[in-house]
Amino acid sequence: MTETKFRVFDKKTKQMWYGGFFIQGDTGDVWLDTEDGLQELPQEELIKMQFTGLKDKNGTEIYEEDIVKHHPEPNSYGGWWDGIVTWQPEGSIGWCIEPLPDNKHRGRYGMNYSYIFEVIGNIHSNPELIEDKNG
Repeated sequence: MTETKFRVFDKKTKQMWYGGFFIQGDTGDVWLDTEDGLQELPQEELIKMQFTGLKDKNGTEIYEEDIVKHHPEPNSYGGWWDGIVTWQPEGSIGWCIEPLPDNKHRGRYGMNYSYIFEVIGNIHSNPELIEDKNG
């Protein structure tokens, strides 16, 4: 069974939190365990991202809104395209890769354990990776 985990990005400090926080279920409030004790962060300053249950080729956990590079499998005819990890609530895809802006003519595709990905950043800490280089 996949472990349900989250990370939190603080828009004000531009810091990503992978641990040392908890999300209060009924309100969604986020509390950080800092050197100064527990600190509540306002909802409007935070972005919560869920763990997909997958790891990349280097063992790095893949989270929602990560930017991943797809590595073609050996002996394949190429590969899918790089993109942003998103959740597709409609249909039966689940976690999928949304193409980067310079590949918008391509469609999204579902993630699975047989694909080889590499996390190269995320949309909050590395916005330069999602700039449209074609226009």
